[in-house]
Amino acid sequence: MPTGVEIAGIILATFPLIISTIQHYRKGIEPFVIWARYNRELNQLRRVLELEEAKLLNTCEKLLEPIVSTADLAVLIADPGGNSWKNRELQSKLKRFLATAYQSFLDSLEDINETLTELSVKLDVDLKDKVLYI
Repeated sequence: MPTGVEIAGIILATFPLIISTIQHYRKGIEPFVIWARYNRELNQLRRVLELEEAKLLNTCEKLLEPIVSTADLAVLIADPGGNSWKNRELQSKLKRFLATAYQSFLDSLEDINETLTELSVKLDVDLKDKVLYI
């Protein structure tokens, strides 16, 4: 059985081995840590985008309910980038309904559209003929 001094020597000899192992382990695990952080950030971005999508969808539903029929609203919601959104009568009704807030609403939509377009370019997502541009 080692004496107190021998144990101290063993411990002192063990420190460099453990430190060296941790350094090598860190270098080996670093790509995983970077991937895990990247994966976590992507998941967070996905959740934020899903939340923003839900908020915009709710806003659109609340704005459109008083000015379109239930059937038309269902068509608009089912086909977010479809031709129904380009309907001039819908635009006129929305403009009358929002009155002075109409331009602010359009400006907000333009900001969202610009941000999503920039993101789609960075992610190499083809939005041609899939998104209604204001």
